[in-house]
Amino acid sequence: MMMTTIRKKPTVVVSLTLDRNVHKLVEATIKSRPALLKKYNIKISHCLSDLVRLIPEAEVFFGFHLKKEFYNKAINLRWIHLASAGVDNTLPPEAFKSRIRITCSKGFHVSAMAETAIGMMLALARNLNIARDFQIKKRWDFHGVADNIFNLEGKTLGIVGAGRVGRAIATRARCFKMKIIGISRTGRRVNGFEQVKSTKYLHWLLKESDILIISLPLTEQTNNLISVKQFAIMKEGSYLINIARGAIVDQQALVNSLKSGRLAGAGLDVFAVEPLPEDSPLWGMTNVIITPHTAGMMPDYYEKITTLFLDNLEKYIKGRKLYGLVDKKRGY
Repeated sequence: MMMTTIRKKPTVVVSLTLDRNVHKLVEATIKSRPALLKKYNIKISHCLSDLVRLIPEAEVFFGFHLKKEFYNKAINLRWIHLASAGVDNTLPPEAFKSRIRITCSKGFHVSAMAETAIGMMLALARNLNIARDFQIKKRWDFHGVADNIFNLEGKTLGIVGAGRVGRAIATRARCFKMKIIGISRTGRRVNGFEQVKSTKYLHWLLKESDILIISLPLTEQTNNLISVKQFAIMKEGSYLINIARGAIVDQQALVNSLKSGRLAGAGLDVFAVEPLPEDSPLWGMTNVIITPHTAGMMPDYYEKITTLFLDNLEKYIKGRKLYGLVDKKRGY
């Protein structure tokens, strides 16, 4: 009599957060896909000890990052899907040299990030941040808010990075009758932009822009892309908005430019060190809007990002091209 061997279902490890309320939402989303559960053993890591126990058997990992200590134990890993759009500081360097497939959630956060950039731009133009400060103090100060207000119409918006997020920002900014220019890696023409040049023309973009929005991934090439020299090129009294990665902008040069008046203000969702240290002078600047890396957030975030991953898992099972494949050489 022949013995039939039952193949053990491959394991998927999900490690998004330590928040147990979020675990329930993610678990419910996973349970809504019974066909996938028949083929894969999908396990949620509720704590670090769970991750230590589960990662050696994982064929697939889904999370925001996988530290080296856990990556080294992931001896069966074949695919990593990152919940973030960027891949910087998410995996050890060895992962990018391995044969493990890496995907990320680029494109998922586009609308939210574009709306954050537009919101910051409007708030800075209309001094809404200053009005809010006065409101907390129950202070009616017409000139304190009205002085230095400006209209977006007719202003030049420079977008550093004409990818998906950059294009979404441009589409929205056109409603304000702004002149929209940008730079990208290739410099190819992009719908919604009056002009796009390659990254070697950054100086042109800095000279022309009244408002500069950073919207590109952090790589070796873009680290400290905007530093002392670049701030000196920018228009006196211009504005900077960064929704990408903090390390793209030299933090001390940013502070100095705000203090000197070279920059009239800034909207910052990201910082080189997060959380932003309590002693950072940025906290006390009334012309700076600070948000705690929330530009990509949206209602039902964890259910939606899990659904994106599960859709990708179906592609993985069927051997189809995966969504969000990372170019390991370029780093995004």
